[in-house]
Amino acid sequence: MHRSTSQSPAGKIRVLAGVLVLAAVAFFAGSGNGIVGGGFGPVEQTEASWQRAHHQQASLTAGSVHIVPTVSCVSSGGLLSGSVPIKWTAPTGGLTPTGYIIAWAGTAGTGQAATGSTALTGSIPGSGLSVLGQSAVTVYATVGNWYSPVPVQSVRVTTISALGLIVGWDCVQNT
Repeated sequence: MHRSTSQSPAGKIRVLAGVLVLAAVAFFAGSGNGIVGGGFGPVEQTEASWQRAHHQQASLTAGSVHIVPTVSCVSSGGLLSGSVPIKWTAPTGGLTPTGYIIAWAGTAGTGQAATGSTALTGSIPGSGLSVLGQSAVTVYATVGNWYSPVPVQSVRVTTISALGLIVGWDCVQNT
C-alpha cells in the first residue's frame, strides 16, 4: 500500500494557523516585560482620580396661562384722541399674568402693544391705525414668554385718523 503525503486544503490551513500561533507566542514572550504587544515598553503605575462634588438644585413650576375672559370698550367712541382705550378682565385660575398684549388686525391696521404690567386697561396708539378702517381687537395674557390661547371675545374698533391722531373712533363688542 502506498500512502499519499499530500495534504488536503483544510489540513494546510490548520498547519499554517499553528505556525502563526507559535510565532505570536514567541514574539510576545520575547519582549521580556510581560506586556502584550511586546516592544512598547513597560506601563508605569499611576494614581489618578477626580473628585469635585457638585450639588444642583432646581425647581419647576407647571401651569397654564388661561384665556382673557372678557374684552370690552372703555367707551363707545370719541373725538380727537391719541389712542383707543380698551379694558379686559383677568383670567381666573392658572398662572398669574405678568402682563398683557393688545393685538389688533383689520383694515384700520394691524399691530400689537404690550402693557408690561398687570393693569386691566390699555390702548391702541393712533400711530398704529390707518386713515379709515375697522380692526378686531383681542387681548392675550402673558407670563414671561408664554401667551394665553386665542381669546374668544374681541371688540371692533372703527377709526378715522390723520397723522397719527385719531379724528374719530367707535368701539363695539364683536359678535
